[in-house]
Amino acid sequence: MQYLLGQRKGAVGTGNHDKAIKIAMFLIPFGHAKALPRKEDYDEAVNDRLLVNALTLD
Repeated sequence: MQYLLGQRKGAVGTGNHDKAIKIAMFLIPFGHAKALPRKEDYDEAVNDRLLVNALTLD
């Protein structure tokens, strides 16, 4: 896991966002993600964003 997290951080640092997103998507089932609620104009919060070790996926 530490290797993958380092690879993701390096990919973000070099601007290779496609690789970073692929690694982040791989890490989601292992508990390295949380849903970010987003409030809209109505009262219901929507969870359509994921935070994966400081990388936000929409």
